[in-house]
Amino acid sequence: MGHDHGPVVLAVDDDPWVRYRLEGFLLDAGASFEMCSDPYDALQRCRTRPSFYGLVFMDIRFPGGDFGFEVSKQISLLGNTAQRPAIVGMSGYPNLYRFNGGAEWGMEDILPKPLFKWLVLNMVRRYCGTDLSDVET
Repeated sequence: MGHDHGPVVLAVDDDPWVRYRLEGFLLDAGASFEMCSDPYDALQRCRTRPSFYGLVFMDIRFPGGDFGFEVSKQISLLGNTAQRPAIVGMSGYPNLYRFNGGAEWGMEDILPKPLFKWLVLNMVRRYCGTDLSDVET
């Protein structure tokens, strides 16, 4: 696969419970990751090292608005296509289909909440090309 980006996952969510669940999934699977609660902090990290992250799990709704969309759009324009991370939006919205898979916001896909471990790990495998430990879910 013609990607120059790294295998590190960046998970961005203001909800500590969601971060805790994601961290558990990623730790069990032996994936490299960073956690972040602020979308603008995530944007800064990606700006500083656009090819460091292979995948960004980006919550859509933050206190004050749906900043996940705006920030994802900005991340999706960093570096060249091979370097920048894939972005997967996370949302508890009942009607995800109106987001059209997040494509107009630079997202590869939308992950529904509550999060399922197998779905999260499939995305890490697909976008980071990482061999993960197969842990019973």
